[in-house]
Amino acid sequence: MTPAAGRTVGKYELIEPLGAGSFAEVFLAHDTATGRDVALKLPRHGADWRRFLMEANAVASLRHPHVGT
Repeated sequence: MTPAAGRTVGKYELIEPLGAGSFAEVFLAHDTATGRDVALKLPRHGADWRRFLMEANAVASLRHPHVGT
């Protein structure tokens, strides 16, 4: 069990880390509201929030049949 496993962030329960970089960490998480497993990207301490939010908005605006929501 990883240190993040079982921790909650809002409505998401972290299951395990999937990857990390200098900017953010990505976790397999469970959305307790919908019952779905999701990939949740969380910024690292000291991350540039403006850049993080710009990326989040760009990804949220994608609409294509081959891109998951």
